[in-house]
Amino acid sequence: MHTAQRRVLGVTAVAAWLLLDAIRAAGPLVANLLDTSTLLALGGAVAVFAAGGVLAWVCALAGRHFGHGVVLLFMLGLVGITRLGMPLVGGGWLVAAGLYLAALALTTMVLAARVALGNGGSGPLVAGTMLGIAAAIAEQTVLRTWDAVWRGDLWGWIALGGLALLALINGWRCRHLEPVASSRGWWSYGLLWGLIAVAFGNLAWIAAQTGLRTSATSALAIVSLVTGAVLAAQVRRVSAVVTAVLAATGLAAVWFLVADADAGLATGGAAAVEPAVSLAAIALPIAVAVTALAAAQIMRPAHSSVARRLGAATVFGLAILLPAAGSEAYALVDLPGAPGWVLAASAAAVIAVAVWRAFAPQPAPGSHEPADADAAMVEDGGSEGREAAAVDGDQDGGVGDPDPAPWIAPGVLLRAGLGLVVAAGAYAWTSATYEQPRALSADFLNAPTIATWNINGGVQPGITGGPAVELGEMATALVDGATDVMMLQEVERGSLLSGGADTLEFLAGEIDLPYAYAGGHHGVALFTSRAHTNPRSLALPAVDGPRDHAAVAVDFMGATYATTRLAGPGLDADRATQADQLITWLDAPQPTIVGGDLGAEPGTPVPTAFKDAGFVSAQDTVGTPGPTYLGTDPSGSAATIRDYVLGRGVEFSVFGTVGVPWSDHLPVVTRGATGAVAPTDTDTDVNEPQPEAGPSASPTPTASASPSAEE
Repeated sequence: MHTAQRRVLGVTAVAAWLLLDAIRAAGPLVANLLDTSTLLALGGAVAVFAAGGVLAWVCALAGRHFGHGVVLLFMLGLVGITRLGMPLVGGGWLVAAGLYLAALALTTMVLAARVALGNGGSGPLVAGTMLGIAAAIAEQTVLRTWDAVWRGDLWGWIALGGLALLALINGWRCRHLEPVASSRGWWSYGLLWGLIAVAFGNLAWIAAQTGLRTSATSALAIVSLVTGAVLAAQVRRVSAVVTAVLAATGLAAVWFLVADADAGLATGGAAAVEPAVSLAAIALPIAVAVTALAAAQIMRPAHSSVARRLGAATVFGLAILLPAAGSEAYALVDLPGAPGWVLAASAAAVIAVAVWRAFAPQPAPGSHEPADADAAMVEDGGSEGREAAAVDGDQDGGVGDPDPAPWIAPGVLLRAGLGLVVAAGAYAWTSATYEQPRALSADFLNAPTIATWNINGGVQPGITGGPAVELGEMATALVDGATDVMMLQEVERGSLLSGGADTLEFLAGEIDLPYAYAGGHHGVALFTSRAHTNPRSLALPAVDGPRDHAAVAVDFMGATYATTRLAGPGLDADRATQADQLITWLDAPQPTIVGGDLGAEPGTPVPTAFKDAGFVSAQDTVGTPGPTYLGTDPSGSAATIRDYVLGRGVEFSVFGTVGVPWSDHLPVVTRGATGAVAPTDTDTDVNEPQPEAGPSASPTPTASASPSAEE
């Protein structure tokens, strides 16, 4: 039996890894549907996650004829190989293939879970799931959260091929194992999975919530998941009193973990300030471990009818969708409460029911709901249950049991130790490769080149050839632009609609320049070619809209630079209020440049408010070559101007847009002479604002050159 338990750890881990990757890949595809219709996107997501449960039920019926292990092997191979074809298709074919893949991966997870329940119970099932997610976090770390299905490079193909091979190997090792005949508690496993997809297994979400860089975040996430695996593997040895104590601690940890972090300021590069360890970082291991244990206590073998088994598999898929869809809905619809409430409620439901079950009288073997796996399988009847029971023996390890259950599921400690080694290696490699500040030029710039770009969360839309996640192309465009101040909006950190990518950390690692960021999971970033000082942020609360916004500013070369994204069309009250707050915040005598997506066309109240406050538009000064926002209509009828560079005490020149297809907005590039001059005292900070702006110096062709790698 112990050999079987070790095997199901592996097959469950691989199935979990495949499912998490498939959910992340489906996000940008659902976002593509969202551009067409909200109802179409929601209906498509519900259909995919419900279909996965229905297909799992069909595969279980097929397993009675072909062998359940054989069917599981086939599905693992099908999912692994289908992923290999994802980078080779595009457009509508990619949308169909990606959503189909998500349904297949969900089916495979259900089949693997049933095999795990039949060969060790819920402990190995949840432990294997958490270990698989830890492996997926390691993959996210190596790939910098830009997932393999979107890359098309060597790293991507290695990741795709390696996971497909692991799927086939682990499926082959489990081809003779039989599943549990019937089981209950799938809703709790589904909610656990929803939390994994949004938070526990989402490296970017954790980084934004804790304020840590990728290296520390990766190590923390892997340790948390390994802890959850170890605790879940001891589910049979956890008493009711211990469950209650852990539940109280876990509920508090969940609350601290999901508390709103949208007002936070993150910095990196030469201007980085090491953040203090946040409450969220402390809470993460506790929240993950307690929720995993709770799900393991609820999942159990039990009698159920054929129809009920179909419903359970379908509920599992829809329960995954609930936390994910609920969290994303807060960015699209004006809902009461905070986005974290959906996650907190999901975790609380699982933990609370686990406590209730721990203190509730348990039915004895032979009753309607058996107390252990073997009773469930034998009482269900049929050769399937009797064969599994004969192989497994008494799972509870009673008196005289020749193969008593150990204090922890076999194989977990070895894999947990390996996970800790991987966590240490991921931390060291990521920190050394991507997070060390480089030497920057000390040249003073009196007319920096400035760019603003709404990067659409890193997702290339259908109107320009998507859907795709093209973070590599975006980074190349930014580096090739040789820009001194890069203002970016819609910098997503962990949104499933953006593929779960951490666009901030990916671009920071590729560009390797100092940055300041504000906005939590949906924010704005500002990169500079030399060191900047005094990074600061401003929260811009919504009035009637679904989501708050933020602005971030730094002092650079004797002036203040700020970027923001205001509320979009249809939210005029929000946009006007946010503009007024931003103008007040930037009210200072030094030269000031603000760039970003103002969500409004020229001549409307918001651009006019900036003009009345003394700001001039680079577009108006130098000339407007065309739209900056492409819209969603292929005909181009929705294209317009929403992106601006505005300055006070600034002289603009060389204005234009860059025709790259990686977003639904075009980069806007200009040059702004602030009249600032380099200090004569070498000990003076060159970024110190100069209240009395002198005459604007004429920009020279070399004034804004970004530093080379050797500088």
